[in-house]
Amino acid sequence: MTHGGFSIGRFHVKLNFDVFKSYDIRGLVEDVSPRLAFLLGKAGADYFSAGIIVVGRDMRPESQELASSIIEGLVVQGRQVVDLGLVTTDMLNFSIAKFGYSGGFMVTASHNPGVYSGIKVSGGLRNGCITSLGLGTGLEVLRDKIINQEFNPTSDQSGKVENKEVLDIWIDHCLGVVGNLSKIKLGYDSGNGMAGIFVDQLKQKTKLELDAIYQELDGSFPNHPAYPMLPQNMRDLAMLVQDKKLDLGVGFDGDGDRAFFVDNYGDFIDGNLTAIVLVLALRDQYPDKKLKLVHGIRISRNVLDLAKRLGIETIISKAGYLSIREAMISHQADLGVESSGHYYFADNYMIDSGLLTTLKVIKYLEDKKLTLAEIRRRFVSYDSSGEINLEVEAKDQVLEALAGKYSDKKLNFLDGVSIDSGDWWANIRASNTEPYLRINLESKSQELTSQALTELVNFIEGQ
Repeated sequence: MTHGGFSIGRFHVKLNFDVFKSYDIRGLVEDVSPRLAFLLGKAGADYFSAGIIVVGRDMRPESQELASSIIEGLVVQGRQVVDLGLVTTDMLNFSIAKFGYSGGFMVTASHNPGVYSGIKVSGGLRNGCITSLGLGTGLEVLRDKIINQEFNPTSDQSGKVENKEVLDIWIDHCLGVVGNLSKIKLGYDSGNGMAGIFVDQLKQKTKLELDAIYQELDGSFPNHPAYPMLPQNMRDLAMLVQDKKLDLGVGFDGDGDRAFFVDNYGDFIDGNLTAIVLVLALRDQYPDKKLKLVHGIRISRNVLDLAKRLGIETIISKAGYLSIREAMISHQADLGVESSGHYYFADNYMIDSGLLTTLKVIKYLEDKKLTLAEIRRRFVSYDSSGEINLEVEAKDQVLEALAGKYSDKKLNFLDGVSIDSGDWWANIRASNTEPYLRINLESKSQELTSQALTELVNFIEGQ
C-alpha cells in the first residue's frame, strides 16, 4: 500500500492513497478517514473555480463525519459550501447543473458492502454535461496536492455553509422530463440505500401504486447488498412482484444512480434489456430526429441491432461514466447506455440516474401497453451470459494471455479484450474498483454460450 504521514499535534496519521481509484475514492472504512476527507476538501477548494461547492452523503454510518470533514476543509480555505445532507449521487450531480455550482463531493461507496466507504468528486457543467473527476481527469491533482501538502494559504476569512433541501426539486424535475404517469403497480426495493427517500414523494406526486420493501436507510444493509445487478439480490423483489401480481419491480443500488428490473413474472431483467426499452422510448419521443447513442463496449448486439433498425447512430466508448460522458459531450449524444445499469440522458444534463431510468421505462411500457416480458420476446434474439466476475490477482497478465490464445479471432482492445469468433463474442475487462475480471459473452444459442463461457473461464482460472 502507498501511505503518507501527516503530523497533527503530537499524533502522526497515516493516509492510504491506494483508495484513489480510476473513477473515485473508495476503500475500507478505516482507509477513507476523516483526516483524508478534510485534506480532500482543502485540495478541492484550491482546485475548483470560483463559486459554490456542494457536498452530499449517503446513509452509511461514517458518511456524516466524512461529509463534515470535507466541508471543514472547504471552509478553512474560504469557500462557500452548500450541504445537501442525505441525497443520491444523481441528486448531487443534478444540483451542480441546476444551480451552477463549481463542483461537488458525494460521500458514498455506491453498491459496495457496509465495510466500505468512498467519495465521488464532480466538476461543473461543460457543454451541457456534468464532468467528473477520476485519475487522469483531475482526481490525481487532488491526490498529489494532499501528498505534497501543496495547499493555498488558509483564507483570512472562513467560508460559510448553507443547508439546502433538493428532494422536492429533483422529483419534480424527473416527473417533468417523463410527463404524466398512469396507474401502474410497481414493486420497489431500495435495498436500504438512498433511493428509499423517493418512495413517499412518488406516492404523493404520481398515480403509481408503489409496494416498497427495505425503504429504511441503513448503511449496514441488513437484508441484502444494495447491488441489484446481481439477480440473487433481487429475489425478495421478485417474490413481492409474484405474490402481489404487480406489473414490474425495480431495485436500486446503494447511492441510487442505478436501477435494475424484474418483469411481471418476477424474472430478472438485465441491463441490456433496459437499454432496449430506453432506445425504443427515445425513438418514440423523437420520431424524426437524427439521434445518437453512446454505448459501452459490453453492450448487447440486441441493443445495437435495434438502434441500427431505428436509424440511430451508435458510438462506442470505454466503460465508466468518465468515458461515456466525455463521448456524449464530444458527439452531443441523446442517450448513453451501459450493461452495468448506468444510463445517461441528454435531458438530464447527461447524468446517469436510477430514478429517471425507472420513470422512463414505466412511461414507455404504459404508453405502449407492453410488459418487460413482451419486450424480451420481441427484441432479444441473442443469448447472453450476463456479467460473470472472476477474482483474479494478475489481471493484466491474464488479459495478455487471452489475447494470445484467441489471436486467430477478431480482437478489440478498446476496453480490456473483446473477442469475436463469428458465432460468439465476448468482452473481458479488469474492474477498476475490485480484484475481478468481468466477462460478458453473447452467442446465437444457449448451448453455444455455455460452451464458450466454460472455455473462457477454464482458461482464466488455469492461469
